[in-house]
Amino acid sequence: MITSLGEDGEPAEVEQVVQRTLTAPAFADAVFRETVVHGAALVHGVRRALSPEVRFKIRYEMHREVKRARKDRKSEMREALREYRARQRAAIDEDVRMEDSL
Repeated sequence: MITSLGEDGEPAEVEQVVQRTLTAPAFADAVFRETVVHGAALVHGVRRALSPEVRFKIRYEMHREVKRARKDRKSEMREALREYRARQRAAIDEDVRMEDSL
């Protein structure tokens, strides 16, 4: 546990923090500027998001994703049908063997 910050029993030097007070107009100016900067950044982002290039890019990516999902579903369906038909053939072969053994 630290009990002191000074060395050799000397008290540590503590810097005094200078408190500055802003006048009401200076405070209002600082708040207003910050608000304007945030508003301008928001407007810039919205304008950029709604630009034709970005909308086209989003539409293209969505189309690509839909095509990929459709292709995946189609290949899964083919695989499921392949497995189903293989099980059906195996069941028929099993029935034929059972009849032959009787």
